[in-house]
Amino acid sequence: MPSPFAPEGLGPPGYTVSEFAGVISTEVGEGAVKNHHDISASITMIDVQSKMADLQSKLDQVEFNLKPENIEQATQGYGSTRPEVARDTRRRQLENEKGRLQAQLNILESSRVRLEQAIATADSEVDLLRARLNQQRLDADMKKTETPAPKTQTPRKPDQ
Repeated sequence: MPSPFAPEGLGPPGYTVSEFAGVISTEVGEGAVKNHHDISASITMIDVQSKMADLQSKLDQVEFNLKPENIEQATQGYGSTRPEVARDTRRRQLENEKGRLQAQLNILESSRVRLEQAIATADSEVDLLRARLNQQRLDADMKKTETPAPKTQTPRKPDQ
């Protein structure tokens, strides 16, 4: 099943996200744009976004179930002599589940923000290191071109 976070046709089918990232990182080798930690953080970001989408879907379902008409329909089959107690119990269960799901979403949201910051920091560090490496290469090239050629002596005319 293709990942909803990866463009279609990005890699062979059947690869998991982490396997595909491993293939990419070994294919690009030393000249990789992103380092291992950046790839790991990106994969973790995809996992967090996936979990957030799942939790949001569950939260939407709980909010739908919390509508009075849906609580009424859900408790009709109980056959209780006190249906108001059954409805109130069902409503409290759904509200508790909603609170738990919202708390999990809040935790994942803070993780997502931290991951975004970590990825941005890693990207800026990679850019800085790349700039330093390029400057060192330029400096080395300049030293090679600045070395004077050995002086050749012109032949002397014999004294007469």
